[in-house]
Order: sequence, then C-alpha cells, then structure tokens
Amino acid sequence: MDQHTLSSMTRIAQRHFLEEGLRRVDICLGQLSEDQVWYRPNQSSNSVGIILTHLIGNITQYVISGLGDLPDSRRRDREFDDARRPSKSELRQALSATLQQAISVLQRLTPRDIRQEYRIQGFSLSFLDVVVHVIEHFSYHLGQVAYITKMVNDRQTGFYAGVDLNASNKPS
Repeated sequence: MDQHTLSSMTRIAQRHFLEEGLRRVDICLGQLSEDQVWYRPNQSSNSVGIILTHLIGNITQYVISGLGDLPDSRRRDREFDDARRPSKSELRQALSATLQQAISVLQRLTPRDIRQEYRIQGFSLSFLDVVVHVIEHFSYHLGQVAYITKMVNDRQTGFYAGVDLNASNKPS
C-alpha cells in the first residue's frame, strides 16, 4: 500500500466517522431525551449510551492504541455497565474527540506502518483489517442507535431529509 492509498483510506474513514457518522449521532441524540439515551428494553439489549461508550472503547483500542501505538487501557466489560450515565453532551463530546484522535493517528501513519501486523484483542491484524473492522463496527452500531431512536420516538430519523434517494445512477 502506497502513500496515495493510505491517504485515500484516511479520507474514507474521516468521511465515514466525522461527516456521516457524527452527523447521524447528532440527529439521534437531538431526538432523544437524557433518559431515552439510557433506555434498554431488556437486560440483553444495549442503550444508545452504552453503544456510544462501546464505540469509544473500540475505536480507542483498535486505532488510537493499536495503530497509534499508545497504551491499551480499555476495560471492555465496563462499557456495558450503565450505572454511570454521562449526559448526551458528554457522550457526544467524548465520541467526537475519539474520532478526531483516530483520524489524527491515521494521518500520521506511513506506508511502512501499514505493512506491519498489529496485535489487537489477541488477534493478529493487518492495517486494512483494522480499518475495515472499525468502520464496519462503527456502522453496525450506528444502525442500532438509529433503530433505537426510531423505536423510542415512533418516527423516522430524517437522515436523508431533502435527498432524492430514488435518483438514477445514470446521467440524465
């Protein structure tokens, strides 16, 4: 993988995390009360607050620690304990800071860095494995956040308000 490909991957992650993902989180948090952020239909399901806390942990472990070579202090099991309930604002701020830091790590990587193997959660992973995992994991849980928001409010999130999703892919 060369510097151009690395830059492209970083731009994709930046768009996915900061431009699309964080915007969707903002929309959902804007439609939920502080109590609704912590709503769990049962003990086997996660709340929006737990999911966002989990995403912060995952991105920190995989990108900031894993690719960025910083100490790994993640305590994954604590991410699913909803006894401590940060506010919507605190969750949003922590997620935004984590995503910004992850992008900074990706921007500092060199072609040499991306050719090595990384040991994360006991797995031996390539750079591409890490980036694809984190983007996929982020998207998966963002879908859960959207689903919970729709379920709690009984309405669409409005992610695509004003966008014609029926537009043809072919030029007119």
